Amino acid sequence: REARVTVLFAHRIVSAKKQNGLIQEIVLENSAKPNPATNQTVRAKQFIDCSYEGDLMARAGVSYTVGREANTQYAE
Repeated sequence: REARVTVLFAHRIVSAKKQNGLIQEIVLENSAKPNPATNQTVRAKQFIDCSYEGDLMARAGVSYTVGREANTQYAE
């Protein structure tokens, strides 16, 4: 509350809109009662992907790795 951040529980990302490589807005649906009429659009300067499997990155078309990469990939 102090930071004036609204946390939406039980929502999942439906889509992400980018402009010039930056995420401009995302559309969320209520995962308990999915209904396109109640979807919420969120516009922000920054987004944080706190999902377990990178749901926002996937919807935004960002390349990423799930799991461990080979040690040779970064010369470890």
